[in-house]
Amino acid sequence: MTDHGHPRADVFPHRQTDAPPHPQTGTPPCTQAGALPHTRADTPPHTQADSPPHTRADANLHARADAGEPSACMQLARRLMRGRSETRDYERAVYYFDLAARAGEADALYMLGKCYLKGLGCLRDPAGGVSCLERAAERGHAAAALKLGDCFARGLGAPVCREMAAYWYRKAAALGEPHAQDGLLHLAQGQSD
Repeated sequence: MTDHGHPRADVFPHRQTDAPPHPQTGTPPCTQAGALPHTRADTPPHTQADSPPHTRADANLHARADAGEPSACMQLARRLMRGRSETRDYERAVYYFDLAARAGEADALYMLGKCYLKGLGCLRDPAGGVSCLERAAERGHAAAALKLGDCFARGLGAPVCREMAAYWYRKAAALGEPHAQDGLLHLAQGQSD
């Protein structure tokens, strides 16, 4: 580790950002512009046959989301994930999270990362999920940093790496995530086993 708590440069020689590089490729996370895995941001995954919005406010939300307004995309995507005020539709939710992520919404990147890790509404792509989580965490998303710690601790989308897990748990704690200390404690207990 360096003086700043980042992984050593000789272990990750291709680092160009504050985030550690992707462990499988050795390159910084999402180095290509718009490089979100398995997304189709060209057309919404719904048709005119879908049920129309119930109220004028719903119609307004749909119109704003279809126009790519990040806050409307996030609101509609959350509704679609939960099945509240909308029929549950993970594929459409991923579409709207993708639109918001491309507009720079850290929470959208976090949600996309979780969808890719589980294969909700998209192909299951744990490495792509880790990449999205890295981008969100670098934008200050505490829950994304915590989830990255879990990914590196468990080998989900990345090889098991205690050093990287600790790095992300510490970053999550610095960002105010209350459960980050639990992750560090589990890592420490694992070392003594």
